[in-house]
Amino acid sequence: MTLDIATLEDITISLNPEHGIVKKYLESGNWKKAGIRPQIGKHAVFETLQYHMTCCNFEANSEHEIVQKYLEYKSWKKIGVHQHEGKRSIQKVLRFHMIHCLRVMQEPSNQNVLWKCPVCKIEMMLTPTQAKKRKYCSFECFKSIPRKRKPTSERRTFRMSPEWRNLRKRRISDFGNICPITLKKDRIDVHHIDSDWSNNDPDNLIPLQRELHRLVTARANYDDFLEARDRAIFSSITRVWKQ
Repeated sequence: MTLDIATLEDITISLNPEHGIVKKYLESGNWKKAGIRPQIGKHAVFETLQYHMTCCNFEANSEHEIVQKYLEYKSWKKIGVHQHEGKRSIQKVLRFHMIHCLRVMQEPSNQNVLWKCPVCKIEMMLTPTQAKKRKYCSFECFKSIPRKRKPTSERRTFRMSPEWRNLRKRRISDFGNICPITLKKDRIDVHHIDSDWSNNDPDNLIPLQRELHRLVTARANYDDFLEARDRAIFSSITRVWKQ
């Protein structure tokens, strides 16, 4: 005679009623949702943990060690474990006991998925959320991927060249290493009078204090924006009038 999974569950739970209470607790995650009084539920959990630690074959891990200490001292404070961490350990041990020892709870199919690193091809078991977010298995694999750098602009390349640095120093020294407007010596920049960075004629360069240089550049950019806007409005009006 063959027995299905439901019949095996009923037989296993009938031998030990605490397992049925623990199963409801793990499925609902709360005593109130499971419809069980907390005192009865805690007693069932304690009895199930004792049964698991004494009668089942398992490989001890950190969760089992925490549960073993809790069963001995019956206090989280005495064993130096936070209450939330202890409850998580108890739930993991109970779920392991119900799935692997009694086999009365089917493990969810979407709990863990097989994930493979695209660099070293190492396979790992991850949750669906972790497998979706994770790209590499380690930082070494992340560094081994060649990355495309953004091309450096022509303006930035010129600003970092020795030619511009020498020209900048020479132009500042021509004005006595001070700003001709604020007469200050600190934080001196070189400003292009016509706002054209490619026009590096000495007559087009003037040293300005950094704060003043920012204000002048911002005003010039704003004037260019107003001029371009006026041209766009005029061209649109002209196009509509011609039509």
